[in-house]
Amino acid sequence: MSRAGTAGATAPSANVRTDPGRARDVIAQSRQDFVARYPDGRQELIQACWDVRDPATLIREQEALDEAKRELGLEGRILTMAAYLEEQAGAGQA
Repeated sequence: MSRAGTAGATAPSANVRTDPGRARDVIAQSRQDFVARYPDGRQELIQACWDVRDPATLIREQEALDEAKRELGLEGRILTMAAYLEEQAGAGQA
């Protein structure tokens, strides 16, 4: 699964690292699912979806992710169940 870039993204109106309420507000007003915050300080938008084989589903999920990326200025990805299971299997082999 590839990660979408942020080319053309506008700067966020508030830094979500210093203003977590901003991320909460954007997510509450959009179709975005999660902002993941990792122990090393990285943040990532996660758009969770069971399956994106239906083109209408993929478009809907990508539009929600793109909207949140513009609003928050963060990288993000769509995470399907299949991709999650692949990641977990790979993590167990490390």
